Amino acid sequence: MRRPTRDGDDMKTRISALMDGELESHEIAETLRALRHSPEMRSEWCDGQLIGAALRHERGLEVDVTARVMAAIDMEPT
Repeated sequence: MRRPTRDGDDMKTRISALMDGELESHEIAETLRALRHSPEMRSEWCDGQLIGAALRHERGLEVDVTARVMAAIDMEPT
């Protein structure tokens, strides 16, 4: 597996690979530990699962992203 240079990017890549069933067993354990200890990584997991559900056209998928979009806009430089 290709490893990005930054730790956060590496973990995001691992989370994606975990969802796709592409990690070695030792990588799975490390990734699950990171998910347990990092709210940011848990958010990445949830986002990835949401994207997957949308791509699979799963029924009952209702997401209100208004608050997250507004917060991101507030953080943008003006």
